[in-house]
Amino acid sequence: MAHRVVLGMFAMLLVAPVLAAAANADATAAGRRCALPVLVQFAAGPARPGPHTLAHIARAHSLTLTFVREVGGGLHLYRLGATGDDAACAAALLALRRDPRIQSIDPDSRRQAH
Repeated sequence: MAHRVVLGMFAMLLVAPVLAAAANADATAAGRRCALPVLVQFAAGPARPGPHTLAHIARAHSLTLTFVREVGGGLHLYRLGATGDDAACAAALLALRRDPRIQSIDPDSRRQAH
């Protein structure tokens, strides 16, 4: 009987670090956030919407929109954030493109004259 107890304790010692590592990996993946700079033009006009409107948009799509700066011509630079990897940011970008309060939204990238 004592042999089985010792064997069971030995098995637990071998399995516990593996389970702890798996739990830690899941927690790390769950806490990951992607960030993407985006140029936004709002449907309501060239002015930047108020904080309540932005908060409502963010809540509706489970994301964050952090104002960075005015670009001009009705464009505003924001940092889009979402929980997950780059695919989560891509999905958030698609969701915002379907939002009627947003006229256009595109990833910010360097542009060169041709």
